[in-house]
Amino acid sequence: ASGTHILNNYVHETYQEGVGIEAISDAAETFRAVKEVYISGNLLYHCSSGLFLTNREKDDAHNRTFEDCVLEDNYVLYTGMNAWGDVGDRSITPSFVNEGGGDMGNKTCAVRNNVFFVGDTALVWLQASAARFIPKFEGNTYIQWSARPFLWNEEVDYYPSTIALDAIRNDLGDGTGVVYPLIHLNRVDPKW
Repeated sequence: ASGTHILNNYVHETYQEGVGIEAISDAAETFRAVKEVYISGNLLYHCSSGLFLTNREKDDAHNRTFEDCVLEDNYVLYTGMNAWGDVGDRSITPSFVNEGGGDMGNKTCAVRNNVFFVGDTALVWLQASAARFIPKFEGNTYIQWSARPFLWNEEVDYYPSTIALDAIRNDLGDGTGVVYPLIHLNRVDPKW
């Protein structure tokens, strides 16, 4: 995984995740650190989930590190709104997911200048809320239905559009991010 570059791809209708970094327990001893992964310029459309940083070895989260991993300039559109999202657990179909930790204490991992446009569930899903496990967010654009959450955090539950900007600024630390709530009168069946 280290040294991987994923650039300028079109990813459409994926079952689980679109593009990201996933450290699994089978490789726990081999990969103690994931370094220099660059994901940029991709269009992810109708994926069950969009971009992700995941450490499946949750009991070992403090010993695994993510360093110099950058997810930037990507467009993530309509996550969780495909046919695959209609099956199973729909609670985890965000535009960006950070699951299971992985120490980012040096904050060299960044999620920046992405456009997260409309998801069936929260645009950003954080399983670990400790600051050391969250990458640096900056300059992202968050566009979501006003009736849907912008951010979901395991400890705090979710943040509706009425406090979305505060949540993006305070909990994600995205001081330059912008938030646009959309009004949709027939959210039950948007017919994408």
